[in-house]
Amino acid sequence: MKIKENINSIPPYVPGVKIEGKEKLSSNENPLGSSPKAIAAIKAIDSYSIYPEGSSRILREALAKKHQISPENIIVGNGSDEILTWPSLCLIGKGDNAITALNTFSEYTFSTLITDGEIRKAPLIEGKFNKDEMIKLIDSRTRIIYICNPNNPTGTFLPKDEILDLISAIPDNILVVVDEAYGEYGDENFYSCIQEIHNFSNLLVLKTFSKIYGLASLRLGYAISNSELIQNLWKTKQPFNVNQAAQTGGLAAISDEDFVNKSIEMNNKGKEFLYNQLDKLGLKYYKTQANFICIDVERDSKEVYNSILDQGMTIRPCTSFGLNNYIRITIGTEVQMKNFIKYLKVALDL
Repeated sequence: MKIKENINSIPPYVPGVKIEGKEKLSSNENPLGSSPKAIAAIKAIDSYSIYPEGSSRILREALAKKHQISPENIIVGNGSDEILTWPSLCLIGKGDNAITALNTFSEYTFSTLITDGEIRKAPLIEGKFNKDEMIKLIDSRTRIIYICNPNNPTGTFLPKDEILDLISAIPDNILVVVDEAYGEYGDENFYSCIQEIHNFSNLLVLKTFSKIYGLASLRLGYAISNSELIQNLWKTKQPFNVNQAAQTGGLAAISDEDFVNKSIEMNNKGKEFLYNQLDKLGLKYYKTQANFICIDVERDSKEVYNSILDQGMTIRPCTSFGLNNYIRITIGTEVQMKNFIKYLKVALDL
């Protein structure tokens, strides 16, 4: 059999490594675990014999209340990874293209190539999405622009004036996907584009339950946009894409403000600790609005990764992101952060 050329061109996804007996800080998971309310709700399910509610109606209604929008503005997916493929299925064909950054989440490339599109990548500027360079790549066949805000793996973000300036500069016949997977960890300077869906007809905002709510293994994400675009995305969605446990857990997690606040508090403390320690070591890093920090180790990041792995912890070398001298470390507990600094000093002979 002959596999389509565009499928052959798709690079494999590189996940964070999990190794038995090693502390895992390679995948930006919540080190506090999962929302207790979500776990309790899932445990209370007494049967899995019935198909899940295909529209995730109750969950969408709760999300609509949370964001003060209509349920018709929301679609739920089996993780935001699944949702990313839907706009491509609607908009991209052979000869079309999508635009993103050179150093960002790889699934934007995947969702473009799988529908036989061309992916174009603009360089970052100081770790952030670069409006001018992205606009230069637009032509008559551009269909989607992907913006990761805060960006993975750099943790940088575009504040309100910059993100709205970028969206405003994009023709309204091109879909703008703003991925806010890490938005809940942002400080008072972070601006969520959910508030702008009625101002920009070409805006789609992605959110996830994997990070702040600690439900990564359930695969639960959602997208917010105008009702017309959401209705078209429905046509590409599998009938029962979100399982019952995910819907139930997500619904309970939304109300677990205590867990969210604890997660943010722990993240902020860990972030400040790492800033202080990295400054003492003289290492460059990007100040982050997410639950991870991207550090310039000034050498092959795989060497540093291997040393830290041997000492008992998995982190992320950023080679798959095109940042060969950078590592990404999930912000963990106080003990984990102290261990990381200890391991890093050994890896760098400091």
